[in-house]
Amino acid sequence: MRRICKITGIRQKTLYDKIRFLHKQCVAFVANRERRLLSGEAIPAALYLSVDRQDHHINWSNRRDKRQTKFQAIGTADNESSYVFAIQLNYDPSLNRESVEAEARTCGDYQLKTPFRQHARLWLQGDYSPATSKRLRLLWRVATAAF
Repeated sequence: MRRICKITGIRQKTLYDKIRFLHKQCVAFVANRERRLLSGEAIPAALYLSVDRQDHHINWSNRRDKRQTKFQAIGTADNESSYVFAIQLNYDPSLNRESVEAEARTCGDYQLKTPFRQHARLWLQGDYSPATSKRLRLLWRVATAAF
């Protein structure tokens, strides 16, 4: 925020006032759209929806584990009105990596094929090393094939 103020030559109060104004405008816009839905206004029999996925790469948060983290978000919007129904992020803050690993070992997840695991939607530590070594072997083959 300081960098924005420095580049634009505005005070921090001005920047935060603009952000608050934009937030109020967004909330008013959404309230207007959703008020019509909640009032019982007829929704067209056929909706034409678009679905898109976005990948968000973030930096590491722990100096000992410097892997980059990728979040995926899926959003759905109505083509006619441009109303965005939802954007779902594949993040669950209630999970703890150590407890998930312990539970996966206890319930036998590592002995099952990935789709049949209790924690199939999660990336387990035991899956990481084989996946990276396969990727490294593939990259090595591609790199050496060029010579």
